[in-house]
Amino acid sequence: MVSRGSAGGGVAASSGVAVNITTGPMTETEDDMAVGEEEEEVVAASAETEEHVQRILLAIDAFTRQVSEMLEAGHALFKNLAADFEDRLCS
Repeated sequence: MVSRGSAGGGVAASSGVAVNITTGPMTETEDDMAVGEEEEEVVAASAETEEHVQRILLAIDAFTRQVSEMLEAGHALFKNLAADFEDRLCS
């Protein structure tokens, strides 16, 4: 697959290497290097963001487990209190 630029040269879209059909390999310009650096920053930021998201998910999971344990303990407590109350009423 080749896309045509305004100068009539083709650029290989799937290879990842830019080649001008009329003059040969293209040299990397300062603009291309700046774009490459921006892409690296985005990738680094994405990795850092992914780490933060994972930490948040772990904290949510720990909180959910803690709440679940507290609910189970409360359920057991009320069950015991209900049994004690019933025993006192019947006695």
